[in-house]
Amino acid sequence: MTEQTSRMSSTARNQSAPEDSFRATFLHAPVGIAHVGPDGQWLDVNPRLCAILGYTREELFSRTFQQITHPDDLDEDTQYVSELLAGHGDSYAMEKRYLRKDGSLIWARLTVSLLRHPDGSPHHFISVVEDIDAQKRTEEDNARLYQQAQEAIREREALLSVASHELKNPLTVLLGYAHMLVLHHTSGRATPERTERGLQQILEQGERLNQLLDTLLDVARLDSGRLLIERVPVEVTALLQRIIEGLQPTLERHAIVLDTPDEPSIVLGDATRLEQVFRNLLSNAVTYSPAGGTVAVVVEPRGGDLCVAVRDQGIGIAESDLPALFGRFYRTENARRANARGLGIGLHVVREIVVLHGGTVSVNSRLGHGSEFTVCLPLA
Repeated sequence: MTEQTSRMSSTARNQSAPEDSFRATFLHAPVGIAHVGPDGQWLDVNPRLCAILGYTREELFSRTFQQITHPDDLDEDTQYVSELLAGHGDSYAMEKRYLRKDGSLIWARLTVSLLRHPDGSPHHFISVVEDIDAQKRTEEDNARLYQQAQEAIREREALLSVASHELKNPLTVLLGYAHMLVLHHTSGRATPERTERGLQQILEQGERLNQLLDTLLDVARLDSGRLLIERVPVEVTALLQRIIEGLQPTLERHAIVLDTPDEPSIVLGDATRLEQVFRNLLSNAVTYSPAGGTVAVVVEPRGGDLCVAVRDQGIGIAESDLPALFGRFYRTENARRANARGLGIGLHVVREIVVLHGGTVSVNSRLGHGSEFTVCLPLA
């Protein structure tokens, strides 16, 4: 071999060494690397990028980056590309979602540089793709947990505000009548009529306090999964008749009409909890019908279910309130304007009890045109 030939071989080896080194780096890089044409066509991809996206090299070569970019991220990505092709800068970076071959989404951090021809015209893009899916999922989980914590704080504050108001009223009445009875008893001015009226108020307000506390305890039991249902045969018509008879003496401007089928209406459930459900719905029907009127209770079988509809002629519910009606501590705007009592958890407890029985509860209402709540339970 001549000296000149030897020098040429050495020069060729020196020139190929950087290319071999670059190729090795490309193939074994811990991040995805791709060469992409100005039209978005994949020109070359390394194994790591194939692993990230779930495609083979050949499958990627038959696609463009636009085809596997999440639609919500595509506009931003193509805008950056257009700006580079127009000569505004040489690189950009963004976080985006790719559509993997199996249909799943994966978050990636994308860094793109544009290589140009000597005359300045675009040649191709070099894209570095880093898998940040686990990091983004953690961020999303943390954001969701933070949002839930904030909602819990708002619910707690709403509960404390409403509960303190609702508990304060009966306590004020209780203390007022108790002080009156003590005063008149010690002064010798007590009369049987005044004593009876005071004792009746103490009894009624005490019962109201007891119901409020029971409702709060039920919410706590539901949250901890300790609200248990004892399933026994329950004759729903008889149960409703007993509830209505108990309510009749307290009604002045309302009438409750019960419409039942001829055949027995038996479900497997907890009689005490079902009484709580129907008593709540009937009390609401009376409370939100300040002008009085008829409250209709219709019992009828529907397929394999027994359905009980409670219809009133009251103030109704706005359509915007319906989706959140059974949420905890939710009170409708018209209920607040009407100064109706309640913590906003009665319907939430109703729904949870019905669900524990394997049933459903729904509402149909229009503002100013009354409401209809329907509870459907599996027939025994």
